[in-house]
Amino acid sequence: MTNVGFFGLFVILNSGVALAVQGVGRVLLFGRTVQQKPYSAVPLGFAAFLVGIMGQSVLVHGYSLMTSTSVQFIPWIVLGMAAATGQTFAKYVAIRSGSSDLTADVAWLEGLSVGLGFSLAEILYLGITQFPGVLPPTILWSTVERLGATLFDLASGLWLVGFIKTRRIEMLGLVWAFHTSVDGVGAWVRQHEIYVPVFELSQALGALILFVIAIIYGRTWLKR
Repeated sequence: MTNVGFFGLFVILNSGVALAVQGVGRVLLFGRTVQQKPYSAVPLGFAAFLVGIMGQSVLVHGYSLMTSTSVQFIPWIVLGMAAATGQTFAKYVAIRSGSSDLTADVAWLEGLSVGLGFSLAEILYLGITQFPGVLPPTILWSTVERLGATLFDLASGLWLVGFIKTRRIEMLGLVWAFHTSVDGVGAWVRQHEIYVPVFELSQALGALILFVIAIIYGRTWLKR
C-alpha cells in the first residue's frame, strides 16, 4: 500500500473509531436520551489541539534555551510534562468557553465533544506531519494506539468537567499525571528508536479505565 493510501486508511479508520467511542460515551452517560447538538464543541476541540501543541512547543523550546540542551536530548519526563501541561490547559480553556452554564448537565456533553474534536485534530495532524515515521508500523497497532489516545481525550474532557464542577484538584492532577506518563514514555521509546507493542496496549487499557471511571462519575452526578 502506498503512503497516500495508508494515510487515508489511517485517518478514516481512526476517525471512525473516535466517533464511535464518543457515541458510546454519550449513550452510557445519558442513556437513550436525545442530546442536543452532540458535536457542538468539536471545533473548540480542534482549536484546543492547536493551542495545546503550540503551548507544548513553547515549553519544550523554552527548556531547551534555559538549559542549553538540544531538543532531541531533553529528558523524556520533561517532554511528557510539557505535553501534559500545554494540552491539558488548552482542553480546560476550551471546555470553560464552550458552555454558558457549566453547572448544567450539558457540560458533560461539552467535555465529550471537546475531547472528540481534540482527538480528530490529532489524528489528522499525525497523518500529515509524522506519517508513517513515528507511528506504529501496522494499521492494527496504529489503531490500538489511537484508540488509547481517543479514550484518554474523551476521558480527560469528562475529568476536566468534573474538576470545574467540584474544584477537586486531584481530578486535574490525575489527567495531568496520566498524560505526563504516556507522553513521557512515548518520548523515551522514540529517543531509543525502539518499538514496544505492549506500550500501546497498556496505554489503551489505562485510558479505558479512566474513561469508564469518568462515565460512572458523570452518571452519578447526573442522577443527583
